[in-house]
Amino acid sequence: MLTGKQKRHLRALGHSLKAVIQIGKKEIEEGLISEANAALDHHELIKVKLLESCLLGKDEAAAMLAGACDADVAQILGKTFLLYRPAKEPVISFNAPAKPPKAAKPAPAARPDKKSQPSQPARTVSPKKAAHPFGSDRPAKSGKKTGERRG
Repeated sequence: MLTGKQKRHLRALGHSLKAVIQIGKKEIEEGLISEANAALDHHELIKVKLLESCLLGKDEAAAMLAGACDADVAQILGKTFLLYRPAKEPVISFNAPAKPPKAAKPAPAARPDKKSQPSQPARTVSPKKAAHPFGSDRPAKSGKKTGERRG
């Protein structure tokens, strides 16, 4: 059984894979199982696609093929699913490289009291800007006049 982190890793690896096995109207039979076993022996992680003509549901088909191949279902997405079975000499590794421990953050420097510092003077606004806060009395830009069309 795969853990959540292992499944997430396999989903990331399987994103770029093409479907190796396609299940059609003949559904799951011995030939398909032997092909899936050969693909799992060679690749460890395979993508299987259900065609429109397949009468099985995606969950049912994934469970049947995984059980027949002794594999784990890593993902079911739409009519496609990923099967994983570790090889005798596994190629896919789940062991993440060891992360170095995080360095302890230094203690913040002591701040002086705000009361001991002189307060800053309030900003003053020029009377021109205060009279026209949105610039409504500005002259029009030079060049084009507003409202005129080119002919």
